[in-house]
Amino acid sequence: MFNYAQINEQGYCIGISSLTNEVVQENMILIEQYDNLYIGRKYDRESKQWTDEHLSILDQQAELTLQDIKKDTSPIKATTSLTANDALTIMEYQATLDEKLSKIIVHLGL
Repeated sequence: MFNYAQINEQGYCIGISSLTNEVVQENMILIEQYDNLYIGRKYDRESKQWTDEHLSILDQQAELTLQDIKKDTSPIKATTSLTANDALTIMEYQATLDEKLSKIIVHLGL
């Protein structure tokens, strides 16, 4: 297996991959072992070394209000309506699927 750290344009590791074949890409850096500790760490392309610099993660969270959520979901509500008949149809369909699954399980002897 070939283990790679995937780096972004700034050189920070944004993912780890374990692949069966060798890959030659600028943003894929071969690493000795699969290790999530590479995530967020910076790779110096010139020296071909990992630095002690890490991607800073902003800890600030925007305050979210109920009004923001309602505003964000209003387009969905405007285009979607579910009636009691629709809900019943969904439940009937689910029951049919459950019956089919039960028959398959019995047939397989599980």
